[in-house]
Amino acid sequence: METLSSFPLLDDDRVLKLSPSFSPYRFYFKDDEGVEVDLTAEDVSSSVHPLSDEHGRWSPDKHGFGFERAYTINNAPSLYGKDGIACADAVLALVLVWKSPDSRQRSAFEIGEVINRPGEQEFPYRHYYNKPIFKGRLDLQVCLVIKEAGIPAEGEELFANMAGTVLGVLDSYSVRFDGFGSSFPVMVVNDVGGLLWSVRCDFDDPLTDKLVDTVAINLNSAHRDFKYINHADRKNFNPSFLRQVLADALSTIVDYIRETPSWWDEIVNGKGEPESVAMAMNYFLTTLELNLDDPKQCSIAFRDLFEHKLLEL
Repeated sequence: METLSSFPLLDDDRVLKLSPSFSPYRFYFKDDEGVEVDLTAEDVSSSVHPLSDEHGRWSPDKHGFGFERAYTINNAPSLYGKDGIACADAVLALVLVWKSPDSRQRSAFEIGEVINRPGEQEFPYRHYYNKPIFKGRLDLQVCLVIKEAGIPAEGEELFANMAGTVLGVLDSYSVRFDGFGSSFPVMVVNDVGGLLWSVRCDFDDPLTDKLVDTVAINLNSAHRDFKYINHADRKNFNPSFLRQVLADALSTIVDYIRETPSWWDEIVNGKGEPESVAMAMNYFLTTLELNLDDPKQCSIAFRDLFEHKLLEL
């Protein structure tokens, strides 16, 4: 149900008068040498854009994360005075509000003050988080906020006039990054009579074939024990059991690749096209620094990964 407000807010007509424009978000991380490396926000049908690194070097569980953008307002006076939504002498500001539901965190920072004067006003903003604090979805909203109250003049008596009041959201953008989920496809299938989990390896050449098209770990929702690996089943979900399943499944995929020694040798040497199966394997070897050389230790290495690095499982 829509909440009614007792004071004017930023609606579509006022946004049109404000005539805002903005550059696309730039997302990036810093590698071990401190060099900024761009991340791609994939263009998908969903409103949540998965983040990816075409070179396979980014680990959301290891690296920081940053974003930058420029926002422009062309008609700030339309916000002020009796024909606007704020007192003529109030101080408004653009604020970036971010929320990470899966991380149970939220925060905000000021982008800049919106001055009551004609002409273009540009607001570049840039922020970097040195530690890997996000997982799952990250929502970014550009909000118009009262920074300092004004003195209501005639015709302004019904305006919001308390510092901190959010007058509206100008723009929203959501991205998704999960430590394991963004680097490997895990699918839920309904296979009556099938095993609890299975792997799909349909690639002809792991050096060129795309991971998302040819490989998957399938979790069977029709199996009686699925409740123990189902995040949504709060009563029965057992994260340790899920870690064991994923570790064994990944070991099975590695064993399959090892059956062709030349493939594994190329992967160890960093060969492979972007987004390929080889690049995903190389991600485990180099970025996550797993020791997968010994087949007997492979499952142990993956279990250790899930126990100590990807704690969100």
